Amino acid sequence: MLLEKILADSPNDGPLHVVPSLDSSTSPKPSDAYIMQGATRERRVATYHLILAPTHACNLRCQHCYLPDHAAQTIPKGTALRLLHEWDEIAGDETPGRRGIFHVKGGEPLVYKPLSAMLQAMHSLSHLHFMMTTNGTLFSRSHWQTLASLNEASDGAVTVIVSLDGASAATHQLLRGPDSFEPTMQALHGLRERGIRTYINSVLHADNVHEIDSVIDLALNLRIAQLNFLPFVPKGFGQDMRKRQLPHRLAYEKLRESYLRLSKCHRSLLAGSLPDIVTGESNGSFTAAHECVAAYRGLLYVKPDGHAYTCPNLEAKDYSVGSVHSASLRSILDGLPELYKNLHSDGKSDRYICMGERKLYEQMRSEATQLTNLRVLQADLSDNKKRVDEMSSFCVSRNW
Repeated sequence: MLLEKILADSPNDGPLHVVPSLDSSTSPKPSDAYIMQGATRERRVATYHLILAPTHACNLRCQHCYLPDHAAQTIPKGTALRLLHEWDEIAGDETPGRRGIFHVKGGEPLVYKPLSAMLQAMHSLSHLHFMMTTNGTLFSRSHWQTLASLNEASDGAVTVIVSLDGASAATHQLLRGPDSFEPTMQALHGLRERGIRTYINSVLHADNVHEIDSVIDLALNLRIAQLNFLPFVPKGFGQDMRKRQLPHRLAYEKLRESYLRLSKCHRSLLAGSLPDIVTGESNGSFTAAHECVAAYRGLLYVKPDGHAYTCPNLEAKDYSVGSVHSASLRSILDGLPELYKNLHSDGKSDRYICMGERKLYEQMRSEATQLTNLRVLQADLSDNKKRVDEMSSFCVSRNW
């Protein structure tokens, strides 16, 4: 296997990864390995991150999709361009490195017609890194041209995240449908050939957990900058997949086994994963984890109807912090402290739990088993860990 060769040939030490510093004033762009990390006391994320889902429309019908619908409602072009400029100004004013991320996902962002205009507009902005999450099956010549042009003009400030749920066609297509694997692989090769920073998102479930190492091998072979294994959360279209959800402790143990097999200099591939955070705590690479970054200043998720939330895992109406059709992004950010109070009204501080996942299970009696599994993982990872004054917060779900 390729992984075994890399393990044999790799040096025994080296940097795990580079984390965007909360105090840095000279960071020209996010590092290849991106970790969504926050300052606990200030309750803000280190790199401001706006996630825009301009549409829920998609060419695929994946069985594990967390969206509630595939409606064709879209954010108007003018609104999308205004959000770009507002976020650029906010990042320049409020972030130490004067750099934020503008992240487009869906649905499938490549079906959103104003995408090209947004990429063109990025050329005139100074403080944003462009990120996009895609299933990789719809790249056109025009898409390649505009992405490559922006990547060159911005000195590499473009990251494309491709969804890949297995290292084989059979496993990937189990949930994403026939004839989806090959176009996705072609997209991954196309991004590599054009020198565009590429991540892979892979949703872990009972029918693909056996391919973790194979997906890692594939990512190393393609020189992928980061591989995010996402926990499957049964919501939206994915509710019928409950039986395929892995117990949280088991998913963690499987991923940790693979993480520890990697040499230190290759563990950046899994940067920001729960095994990476826990390992970083023990070796001093990270300060101790405190909680997830839900409702931290600088993290927003905007849906096709214009409503803004703190992240894609907390999108119930009760968690809305305003609409971009009637409020500025700055005023929406100002509403996050109140949301934080509401989310933490029970006084619980979960160091390794996604707040959105916890709230989902608490509100649905049918998910009592999943809530128990989540608590088991929390208890096991928190056992015998000493509290310290200096703490950080992380996104542990990676659904961005």
